[in-house]
Amino acid sequence: MPGKSLVHVALISVFLVAVAKADGVYIPEQAYPAMPAIPAQRAMITYRNGEETLIVESTFQSSSHSVGWILPVPAEPTRLELGDSGMLTSLSMSLRPRITHDLSQWPPRLICLLALALIPAAVVVFATNSGRRRSFLTVIALVYVFLLLLATLLLPSLGREGSTKAFVNVISSQRLGDYQVHVLHADDADALSSWLKDNGLMPLSSAAMPIAEDYISRRWYFVVSRLTQNAHDLATPCPIAVTFPVAQPIFPMKLTELAGTTTQVELMVVADREATAQGFHSVAADRFHTQAETSSGWIETAEDYTAENTSMIIGSPDAGQWMWSGCTVTKLVADLPPSQMGDDISINLRDLQAHRDHVFSTQAKIEIVEIILLCGAVAITLFAACLFNRRRRPGRLGTIFCFCVAGLFPVAAAITAAALPVIPMRTGHYFPDALDLGSCASNLINDGRLNSNLSKDQIDAFLQLLRNPNGWDINPYSGQVVKLERSPGNFSTRTIGDQVYFCVYTADGQEMRLKLPRPGESAYGG
Repeated sequence: MPGKSLVHVALISVFLVAVAKADGVYIPEQAYPAMPAIPAQRAMITYRNGEETLIVESTFQSSSHSVGWILPVPAEPTRLELGDSGMLTSLSMSLRPRITHDLSQWPPRLICLLALALIPAAVVVFATNSGRRRSFLTVIALVYVFLLLLATLLLPSLGREGSTKAFVNVISSQRLGDYQVHVLHADDADALSSWLKDNGLMPLSSAAMPIAEDYISRRWYFVVSRLTQNAHDLATPCPIAVTFPVAQPIFPMKLTELAGTTTQVELMVVADREATAQGFHSVAADRFHTQAETSSGWIETAEDYTAENTSMIIGSPDAGQWMWSGCTVTKLVADLPPSQMGDDISINLRDLQAHRDHVFSTQAKIEIVEIILLCGAVAITLFAACLFNRRRRPGRLGTIFCFCVAGLFPVAAAITAAALPVIPMRTGHYFPDALDLGSCASNLINDGRLNSNLSKDQIDAFLQLLRNPNGWDINPYSGQVVKLERSPGNFSTRTIGDQVYFCVYTADGQEMRLKLPRPGESAYGG
């Protein structure tokens, strides 16, 4: 009978799909946000009790061995400090969106396939009886299962989890690492430009003059940092932390307009409340509390901050020094063209609405659309099996209902494909994590080839061990070679008290420490 045949075909097709996906040794792919393809500017802003600390990192290219950059601030700085080069990278990774990528082991998918496999068995019981009452009950049962499937396929939240002569007053000068930092207060832009030229830096361009004049008219100060490069032409210097009093947190943006390119701006704001800014999208916001240091076997984990409402962790100890238990951290992002950089970014604070963006990879979007279409194909087959049961011709209402169901799933698939937020990803079946790097370091320690002396040869031996057997020398998060930096996927050394540690970092920036023996001392302290 046609009805039974269609039901059996549907049953077999569903089980074939389930078997095709049931690979017991399948390793699901992992995914992390890809590096931005456009120039990026990243900053951390800490605001508490009317005082802002602005920590800015800038990557620039120059053939000069002495380069400088100017940071305007609305008040005289009360403190200047040097940050760690990997801190902002770690913080940005900790506040990344929640990602859906590989759905092969996604619970809703398994539930969906199980439900689809059970439907034909239930339909066979009803469809083999030709009574009109039983056929009516069959349609009611199928409508119920159809609604159940729609509930199963509901996607997670798509977003949220006086002088007549002008002059320049040098307020202070100090050395910070490779920087020589000056705090200036100028009478006009020409005087500021002349000071820069007299100190071996590039004077202000004609485009920069009116911007500098605007800051001067508002009695802003200028922090001029001069860096002597040790490398060739590409430099990513350590960030400088500038603290100053201000009534409302602000990020100076106007000078960035001179670059003439669209810039991805990331602002990580630490305050008592959630931060917002006009033109910026809030990727994540939550209240964070400290979590004590732990020790597990051969490795120790430093103190970190855990979110109150989401699954985010801020593990970077460098970022942690600018935070406090109960603080609220917000990540704001925007791709700003030069036309939108005419004003500085004012940061507004509001009551916390905890959330974290949920994004999808292209692969995940395709698989979700496939699930919806699969459900549609099976549902249409089952409806047809009931309507044509025992060679009966379906009524007009039944035919219309069948066509409506047939069109519903493609429409749902198209809407889902258009609505899902997709971002570029770095993907792979296996990414080396901090424990893998820690294991390599532990092997060298046990062999006596890694100790607290930490010579260049010892670092090279560690990198070589990563490269040869496993190919773990590529940082999965940046796509670059693993380097000596306190950021996810990289490594560093730290001295705490009189003990030297070899440190590796997780995707959330958590610092995992290995004690390094002194030269001539065994790994076990003997």
